[in-house]
Amino acid sequence: MIHYFALRKLDHIACILGLMGGFVAMSMYLFSPTIHLLTLGAAFFFASLLYLLLNIIKHVDTSKVEICNCRSTIFLLESIFLILLAISLVTFHASESRTPSFFILISICTGIAAILCIKVTNGDALIAIINILLLSLCIKLSKFYFFGGSGVDYWQHLRMNEILAQVGYIDILFDKEASFPIMHIYVAIAQIIPQLNGKDASMFSIIIPLVFCSICVYFVGKNLFGKNIGLLGMLIINISDYHNWWGVAPQTTSYGLIIYFFIIYSLYKTTSNNDRVQWLSLIQ
Repeated sequence: MIHYFALRKLDHIACILGLMGGFVAMSMYLFSPTIHLLTLGAAFFFASLLYLLLNIIKHVDTSKVEICNCRSTIFLLESIFLILLAISLVTFHASESRTPSFFILISICTGIAAILCIKVTNGDALIAIINILLLSLCIKLSKFYFFGGSGVDYWQHLRMNEILAQVGYIDILFDKEASFPIMHIYVAIAQIIPQLNGKDASMFSIIIPLVFCSICVYFVGKNLFGKNIGLLGMLIINISDYHNWWGVAPQTTSYGLIIYFFIIYSLYKTTSNNDRVQWLSLIQ
C-alpha cells in the first residue's frame, strides 16, 4: 500500500523538484546573466506549477473540456492572432526596438497558435501553417533587419559572401567553409542577379528557406503522431532558441539545418519503416 501511494505521488515529488530547480536556475541569473538560465528555469518552474494546479483541481472533468469546438471560435482566435501580430509589428516600428510589450504580444500569439493546432480540422491545417510561418518570420526578421548582427561568425560569413559576389571564386572562403560553399554560393547569386545587398540576399537565400523547411517537421509528425502533433512540433521548432539564433545570424550552420530537415523528410518518405521509437532515435 505504501509502495502504491509512493508511485502515485511520484509526479508530485517531481513537480516540487521542478519548482525548486527552476527557482534556483532563475536565481543563478543574478550571479551569471545567461539568458538560458532564465528561460529554462522559468519553463521548469511554471510548467511544474501548472501541473500541480491542474492536479489539485479534482472536480474538473477534463473529458468535458472542449477547446475551439465550433467554427466561429476558431475564426475568432485566428482573427485575434492576426490582429495581435499586426499590433506587435506596429509597436516594434513605433519604438524601433523589441520592447517587453512586443514580446508579450508575440507570446500571446504563440499561445493562440498552439490552441489552434490542438483542434485544427482538415481545412484549417493550411491556415495554421501560414500562421506559424508568419510568427516565425516576425520573430527572426524583427531582429535581423534592425540589429547589427550577433557573434563573430555572422560577420565573417557576411564578409565572405561580399568577397565571393565580387570575385566569383570559392577559394576566398576561409578555413572549412571552402569544403561546404553551398550557402555562400546561393547568397552570392542573390547578390549578383537581382542586385540585392548582403542582408536582403541572406534573407531570401537563408532565412526564408530556414522558416519554410520547418514544414518537413509537420509532414513527418503528421504521419507518425497525427496532424495536431505535427503542427505543434512545427510551432515548437519555429519558436525555439536555436532555430531563431540561426535565423537572425545566418551562416553555414543555418543552411546545414535546412538540409537536415529535408534529409530526414526524404528518408522518411523513401522508407517503409514507420516505427515511432526508431524514428525519434534517428532524429535525436
